[in-house]
Amino acid sequence: MREKSLAGETILIIDDSVDVRTLLGERVLPARGYRTLTAPDGQEGLWQIRARRPDLIILDLRLPDMNGMELLHILSAEGYDMPVILLTAHGSEWIAAQALRLGVQDYIIKPFTLDEVLSSIERALTTRRLRRERNALNERLKCCRQALYLLQRSEAPSGSEEELGRLVEGAMEMAGARRGRLWLYEEREKALYVRLAWNGQERRAVLLRHREEHPQVEQALAQGTAQQWTEGSGEAGGVGLALPIFLAGRPGAVLEVLLPTETPPEEAGLALQALADRIGLSLEQGRLSREVAALRRRFEALAAFSGDALLVLDRAETIIAASPSIEALTGRPPAQVVGRDFRQWIRDLESPQGEVLEWYLHRSFQERAPERYALLFQGPLGEARQAEVEVLLNQKEGEEERHYLLFHETTAQARLEQEARSLRHLWGEVVRGARLGLLLTDLSGNVLALGAALSEVLPVSGEALLGRPVWEAFAGERHLLVEELARACRQGKGYVELPSPRAEAGRLGLTLLLLSGPEEKPQAIAILVGPVLAAEPGWEEQPR
Repeated sequence: MREKSLAGETILIIDDSVDVRTLLGERVLPARGYRTLTAPDGQEGLWQIRARRPDLIILDLRLPDMNGMELLHILSAEGYDMPVILLTAHGSEWIAAQALRLGVQDYIIKPFTLDEVLSSIERALTTRRLRRERNALNERLKCCRQALYLLQRSEAPSGSEEELGRLVEGAMEMAGARRGRLWLYEEREKALYVRLAWNGQERRAVLLRHREEHPQVEQALAQGTAQQWTEGSGEAGGVGLALPIFLAGRPGAVLEVLLPTETPPEEAGLALQALADRIGLSLEQGRLSREVAALRRRFEALAAFSGDALLVLDRAETIIAASPSIEALTGRPPAQVVGRDFRQWIRDLESPQGEVLEWYLHRSFQERAPERYALLFQGPLGEARQAEVEVLLNQKEGEEERHYLLFHETTAQARLEQEARSLRHLWGEVVRGARLGLLLTDLSGNVLALGAALSEVLPVSGEALLGRPVWEAFAGERHLLVEELARACRQGKGYVELPSPRAEAGRLGLTLLLLSGPEEKPQAIAILVGPVLAAEPGWEEQPR
């Protein structure tokens, strides 16, 4: 019995046969861990390819609206490279041969067995995975370089000294060389340096940083091609080889070897070039590790400083880096986020704005302009959350574009704003219907709402007072009001008497009451304003 797919790739089945679509798309492939899409004709299949970007396509040669070859030509013209398995009837093998030249991974003759289909799928997806793994190092290297450029940080490239020493020693021993040196080009100084040197007597690589001129080595670096020359004569002489080592797509180092005269340079050159490529891989891995570590430190510093989550997307909208704080925001650790298609990831958040987010992202790629917008999504416990998302496009000259998405969670802020709106509305209704002069302020004393009767005791326009400190309505009494507001916040209530701005009105009494919202959290202060009545003869003033 075949094992289930651990990767969960998406397979699109384009076939006009309902039986084939049902068998493969609803039974066999889902049972083995694959996600499936189906299409009854070429147009529907083409739409699915453009919209969903499946990992593999199973394509019937004969379709109602177009044949499979026409669809393959369209995919080739549009630059799609996902593997295709062609289903064809007996006797159409010559067409299948043409399809193979168009990039079809395999073809199966109908009627087929399930083992044939499953074996073909596994082979095609294994090849695709290996191709992705092969390109992963260079892609991550480009990503880190651009991310570090955005964060204004760079480090000088260098490989692991211990590993490089072993590789150089192994290369020299294998070739039976008399001398070997590893040269590195330093971009900042625009110069070649001998980094490691090996000779046949000591049989070990010595770490150096020695600069000297060597025409053949310089030519190998400049042209990116191997150079050969004859050096000396007799037992001390030999054949020299300078093999360029490519770093990040261009020559960045050179492996120099002196072979004995009797050693065929053509045979040794092939093996040495393979080892030189391995040395280049080691150099890139060493640099990548340092750049990734530096990038991780930057991510963690940003997350600790601002609490914002950061995602990095490549041109294909694949997530290639994520800050640790993405887990606190979405409940998904970076390891489960990196490598995923961003569109599928945002759908998994069950965001009602997922399609809008995709559109913004596409527009920012096309127009090369930043975007900022609000995003509603479902949190790790199923709760509603909100974040402000800022999309930044960065491109270093000569390198691919990257998107940087900053997520600033605004859930608590949005909740408070909603509570404030509800509170303003509720107390606005109360205030408008009150007979007494009534003010509603926030905890700092800024006026949120006021009653219609307030104009009877204060010579101030209600509209002019909204949003202003309440003491502006009582000229010269700021100190007393601030003190009483603070008391109301501490004790829940307060009272103060102030001279009325209207001379004929005498004194005004202000009663302050603290208003609490959900969970008994203080949210506002209500101030009742009314004239202080003179006591009747024989009455004694009651203590407040």
